[in-house]
Amino acid sequence: ITLDVIAIGLQIEAQLVVGYDRVNDYPFFAIYIGVELPAGIPLGQTGLGLFGLAGLFALQLEPNRRPDPNQPELPWYGIQPGPSWYHAPPTVGVAELRKWGNREGSLALGAGVTIGTVADNGYLFAGKFLLGIIFPGPILFIEGRANILKERASLRDEPLFRALVVLDARAGTFLMGLDARYAYDDSGALIEIGGGAEAFFDFNDISAWHIYLGIDEPRERRIRAWIFGRLFEANAYFMLDARRLRTGAWIGYDAEWEFGPLEVVLQAWIEGRAELSFKPVYFTGSLWLHGKIEASVFGFGSGLGADARISAEVFYP
Repeated sequence: ITLDVIAIGLQIEAQLVVGYDRVNDYPFFAIYIGVELPAGIPLGQTGLGLFGLAGLFALQLEPNRRPDPNQPELPWYGIQPGPSWYHAPPTVGVAELRKWGNREGSLALGAGVTIGTVADNGYLFAGKFLLGIIFPGPILFIEGRANILKERASLRDEPLFRALVVLDARAGTFLMGLDARYAYDDSGALIEIGGGAEAFFDFNDISAWHIYLGIDEPRERRIRAWIFGRLFEANAYFMLDARRLRTGAWIGYDAEWEFGPLEVVLQAWIEGRAELSFKPVYFTGSLWLHGKIEASVFGFGSGLGADARISAEVFYP
């Protein structure tokens, strides 16, 4: 059950789950309550104020990272549009109880706050943070959302920044994930930027760590920027792990139009890639300049293309 009540500027969000597992003979229960105040309570001389409080309690319930028994367990976080429990529907977030499942003996506690600049009611900066712990394990998680130069109420919709930190003592892993998105006038008419970053460490295997700012493939998982209503695109990635470093960038134009039986393709871009392997030591890099125009009718047509490409491979860089 999700409830929204707005009265005298006060917002209350509540979720409640109550159930009984007949197969294993145990009840389960969870509740999440968030309260947003109409005005902030000043926090000393910091210029910040307390705008809201939240609480989470779950008995014999915990995040369900395997909603489909026939599919592998979802990671806590993944750079979009890759699969992850955090981004799974119906909504992004930790406190969405419809993404939790019953488990006997599990207990979860959480507390959260909403803070922001007092003078402008959270317009200059507003952030919503939730700290939780799940037993047994324990599993410690911190979720954060933040906006800059936006109405505080937009934290519930699509904030500029989302972050998730998970210390999973059951699996012996530590994960940090960050989503960032900016669009001029919220529609991206001039510029739109979006991407994700991820840091992962495995305490059971010191070589199983990585730091990603975007991912090379598929291209949708890179850090991306669109200019003039997505007329031009630029994207980049930076991937570091125990074995190698990969980085690259692409900028240009790639479009295709169909007008009945007529199809037109226009492409123009420049792309650079580099990879440095640590074991063994090895470097490879390339730079590619591409242009193409093509037109066809009922599958028959002609086009003109030009490419220039240079690459290098070095064993002792």
